[in-house]
Amino acid sequence: MSYPRTHVDHRNPDHHESMHPTRNIVNAHVVAGEFLTSRYHEALQTVLHPLGESLDTKDQHALNDLGIVHANGSLNELSPIVRTYVKLDEYWTRTHRTALNELFADRRAHVLSCCTRFLSEFPRHTLEAESGRSGTALDTTLAPLLECGFLSHTDDEKTPYSVDEHHALYRPTERLFDALLDQAAVLCDLLPPTEL
Repeated sequence: MSYPRTHVDHRNPDHHESMHPTRNIVNAHVVAGEFLTSRYHEALQTVLHPLGESLDTKDQHALNDLGIVHANGSLNELSPIVRTYVKLDEYWTRTHRTALNELFADRRAHVLSCCTRFLSEFPRHTLEAESGRSGTALDTTLAPLLECGFLSHTDDEKTPYSVDEHHALYRPTERLFDALLDQAAVLCDLLPPTEL
């Protein structure tokens, strides 16, 4: 099974409702979010922060296909994914004293992807659609982004969430997703379509 190749206007916050009524992952930015919560993300961290562990063959081939490692398994420091990931990792660990995994946990990777692809203000249902969460589960997902000021509440009932495009987290995150989107075809092959 492969992902349908569809054109999606990622600046349209209602694109999921209009194009993806079955909620299948069929567009690249969602797959980029899936990558950041997958075994391949863990493999990337193993390469970046080696603790005597080695990659298994499948992970090494996958990271090689993405340009993250060379054929021999060594880190490709010229990879746009690696360069942007390292900058984001340095920023997050320095300012939050937690591993970058924490930023992407609880489906925050999907919210971050949405926040760097769409307009700067969002209705709650867009964040629900992107994260696959609602109610208190969505509140838990959004809490760290609200606490650090990346997201804030607005007075507008239709778009109660606003993204600070000048926040220190914004550009590194945007660049990471841009680098991942450049490898969308590979990501779609690596990560099977699933229901959100």
